Amino acid sequence: MARVWYLDRTLALNTEYTLDDRIAFVIKRIGTDVSDAVQLYVDNIPAVAFHGDFAPIDYTDNNMLGLLDLGDYYFVIPNDSKFKFSSSSSGNVRIVGELWMLDPNENLPSEYLQRVKEQNYKGISYKTGSGSTDGASWSADDEVTVLTIEPSVLEKYVLDDIVMIKFSNASISRGQVGIHFKIDDNLIEFITSQGAKFGIDALSFPYPPSQTNGWYPFTLKNTPFTLTYGHKFEIIAKNVSGSAIDSSDGSNPITITAMVKMKYEKTPYSGMR
Repeated sequence: MARVWYLDRTLALNTEYTLDDRIAFVIKRIGTDVSDAVQLYVDNIPAVAFHGDFAPIDYTDNNMLGLLDLGDYYFVIPNDSKFKFSSSSSGNVRIVGELWMLDPNENLPSEYLQRVKEQNYKGISYKTGSGSTDGASWSADDEVTVLTIEPSVLEKYVLDDIVMIKFSNASISRGQVGIHFKIDDNLIEFITSQGAKFGIDALSFPYPPSQTNGWYPFTLKNTPFTLTYGHKFEIIAKNVSGSAIDSSDGSNPITITAMVKMKYEKTPYSGMR
């Protein structure tokens, strides 16, 4: 009968490893020290990618999110497998969970073997995008489309987690920029009171939550959106300050970047199930 031990290992990115024929990993939490996408490959088959911006290797003052809890979307690396964590950046990944020591000729439980198949098309992932002002000055009431999400045929996104927004080439204060969500070109929120400002204050979306940006993340946990083919989700930023906002260097545009953490599913072809 298999014995289960605690797993907590730090591994190099872009390095291939091989598990013993009686050892398997079940990864429940994960993090990396790079601000980049990371993707697990098991026997050359990719799992759904995650990003270091919402899965830091440690809980620090600069990123207070800590290790990513994978929940039902845990990673499984079967015994006698080759695997690596691939990224365009060099660094490390920390994996926390269970180390299974199997008896000779013993297999992992069936739910873990099923997860090996699913992790290629079902997991915790993200979408990111950026939008820029037309010039070095952002006119009052002008809008910028920051991110547009449109699932392809077979895809489903469940937006039920954190949303982060940051600005480049500008110093933004509360009350200057409002953020709004659109579903299928329809604004989610309407306030008609005189003097009420458009949307949610941009500084309520810390990227990432930190001692400097604010530690409380914006989350869609209690009000999720489920997107399927034919539907669209947008993040809009609007200058609500009442006057122009100038870029920091006075010559280049202001850039706004958003990241949305989500659950991703893609209906597999029959041969992949």
